[in-house]
Amino acid sequence: MSGKTNIEQNYHVYFLFFIFCSLIILYPQNFTELFYYDDNTIRYMIAKLWVEGKLSREEKLFFLAYGSAEIYIPFFYFAKILKVSNYELVYNFVSLFLFLIASSLFYHSTLKKKIQGYITFPFYLIFGIVCMKKGSLHWFIASSIFMHSIISERISNKQKFLLWFAYLISPPLVISSVLFCIIFLLKWEKKRAVDLLLPFLFTFPKYVLVSEITILEVKKSLYASEKFGREVIGETKSFAPPVPSVFLRPVVLDYFDNKVLGLVVYLILARALFTEDRQSLFVFILFYVFSFVSIFIFDIWKKGAHIPDLVISILSFFFTSNPFRYIPIFVIYFVMRSEETKYDNILLVFIILSFIASGIWVLVNQKGELPAKVPDEVKLVIRYINESEAEKILVEGDTHMLEKGKLIHPLYGAHIMSYIAAEADNKKFYGGVIPWELYKYNFFAGRFKYKPIESSDILEFISKNSINLVLCWTEACEKFFWKQGKKIVKFGKIKVVELR
Repeated sequence: MSGKTNIEQNYHVYFLFFIFCSLIILYPQNFTELFYYDDNTIRYMIAKLWVEGKLSREEKLFFLAYGSAEIYIPFFYFAKILKVSNYELVYNFVSLFLFLIASSLFYHSTLKKKIQGYITFPFYLIFGIVCMKKGSLHWFIASSIFMHSIISERISNKQKFLLWFAYLISPPLVISSVLFCIIFLLKWEKKRAVDLLLPFLFTFPKYVLVSEITILEVKKSLYASEKFGREVIGETKSFAPPVPSVFLRPVVLDYFDNKVLGLVVYLILARALFTEDRQSLFVFILFYVFSFVSIFIFDIWKKGAHIPDLVISILSFFFTSNPFRYIPIFVIYFVMRSEETKYDNILLVFIILSFIASGIWVLVNQKGELPAKVPDEVKLVIRYINESEAEKILVEGDTHMLEKGKLIHPLYGAHIMSYIAAEADNKKFYGGVIPWELYKYNFFAGRFKYKPIESSDILEFISKNSINLVLCWTEACEKFFWKQGKKIVKFGKIKVVELR
C-alpha cells in the first residue's frame, strides 16, 4: 500500500492516545496503598528493607540473585533522603514512571518506521500493563531495551550499555539473546550476534556476588543426592511448572482481566505468523518444541531414569525463568519483519476501537487492572503482629498454583506474606517470606523443608529459633497446630498461631 494514513502522519497523537488509554485500563485509584498484585509485594519488601538497613549481607546476596528489585532501590534511597515515609506511595509512582519510560523507548524504536510498528506498539503496551500488574517491570524495561537493539540495523555502543543494564536487572534475558544470536548467525550476521551477547559478560560481577549462595543451593538440590533432587523438582512450584498443562497459559491468557484486549492479542499473534523471516519463525517453533519435550524428560527422570544432573539443572533453570515470557519479543520481531498487508489498517482501527472500549468499560465499572487497596484482613494481620510482643515469626509461604491452565496465587492474587514482612515493625521472619523453596526460605503450602508438616522437624526448628508466632494459610498447617493445642486467630485466609 502506498502513502501514509492519517494515523501515521500523527504518530505523536497516536502515542499519547495509547498511553492515555493504557493508564485508564490500569486505573490506579489509590497511590497511598501498594499495587500489591503478584510479585509487586516482593519488589516492595526487598527495596524497603534494603534502604531501612534491615537485611543481612547474606539476605542481600540472595535477594540480588532472585529479587530484581534493583530498579526500585535507588528511588527508595532518594525518598529516604527527602524524608518521604510512605514507601508504598513511592513504589507506585516509580512503577508508573518506569512503565512510561519503557513504553517511550519502544515507541522510538518502532513507531516511526512503518505501519507494522503501529500495530506492535499497542501490543507492547498490553504486555506492559501485564508487567505493571504482576510486578515484572524489570522484564518490561529489559525487553524494551532488547527490542530496541534487535530491531536496529546495528547495535551502537549506547545500546550495548543499555543491554548490559537489561541483563543486570533481568538475567533470563540471556535466553532470548542466545536465541537471537542463533537467528543472526543463520543470517550470517556474526557481528550483530557478538554485539548482542557481549554485554552479558559484564554482568558477571553480579553472578560472582551471588554465586556463594546460588551455587550452593544448586548443588544441594540437584547434586547432593538423586533422591533429594527428584523431590525438589517434584514439589517446587516454579514460575512455569514443568507440566504439559502449562502450555495452556498462552491460550487462556490469564495475565489480565480485560477480555477485549485478549482478542487484540490473539489477532496480533495471528498477524505475526505472516512474517517473511521464516528462519526466525523456525527457531521460535523449535524453542517451544524443546520446551514441551523437556517436560517429559523431567517426568521420566522423576520416575527413576538416569538423566545427567547437568541436563536437569539446565532444564530447571529454563522453566524457573518461564519460557513463555519471551513470546512478546518474538511476536513483535515477526511483525516488524513482515511486509505490509491490505488488512493492517483494518487491524489498526480495530485495535484503536478496542482500547477505547476497554477504557470506557473501566471508567463505567471503576475497576481496572490495578487493585484499589490492600485487603482489610491483611492490614488486620499486620496490626496484630505489630501490637504483639512476638519478635520472631515463622511464615508459611504461598506457591504458584496451576489451575485449569491458569497460574494463580492462593493468597489474594499476590505473594502477600512478603508485604506483611515489609510492614511489620522490628520483627524477624523465617520460612516462606518469598516464594522460592531454596536456602532458608523453606516453609511453603503445608510443607516444611520439602516434607509434609506433620512428618517434618518444624517443632524442633521452632524451639531452636525461639519462634513466637506462626502465620498459616493452609488447612494442613492450621490442623497441625490445632492438634498441638495452640491458640489460632483467623483473619480471612490468614491464621496467626500463638506459640507462647
